[in-house]
Amino acid sequence: MSRPIVHNVSLVDLIHLLIGLSWAGESVAPWLERFSHMRPKLRAALRFARERRKDWKEHIDRVLNIMEGVPLFESTRGSTGDGIKPDSG
Repeated sequence: MSRPIVHNVSLVDLIHLLIGLSWAGESVAPWLERFSHMRPKLRAALRFARERRKDWKEHIDRVLNIMEGVPLFESTRGSTGDGIKPDSG
């Protein structure tokens, strides 16, 4: 493995990295996997930041949705979980 081993990454730096990647449209999945041992802290910190920084809400929600395994189109297309809007008629 040619990747350097990173120890003692501060939570705030990791939060900023994830938000920045989401903002830029990049994948956060590899970083979430790499720091999977910090998921509970990450989730709590992202939820806290979402309440304090409304301008980051959309980007934080993207990261949280990936962490929680929410289907990509669930929140915009309906509540069936399969991305298909329920038929109303």
